[in-house]
Amino acid sequence: MTALSQALEARGELKGERRALRTFLETRFGALPEPVRQRIDAADADQLNRFVVHAATIDRPEDL
Repeated sequence: MTALSQALEARGELKGERRALRTFLETRFGALPEPVRQRIDAADADQLNRFVVHAATIDRPEDL
């Protein structure tokens, strides 16, 4: 696998993880505030992993 294909694959995985996290949070809380959506969209892989772990236990999306 070339470096380009690896980068594109990683980018696609991040996009899917962001989508899944938003869907999970929207199911729990309804529409997400724009700052929360922006925080998710800007997150790198490590941040997304932390968000996923915390998503099940937070009381409101702003706590992410």
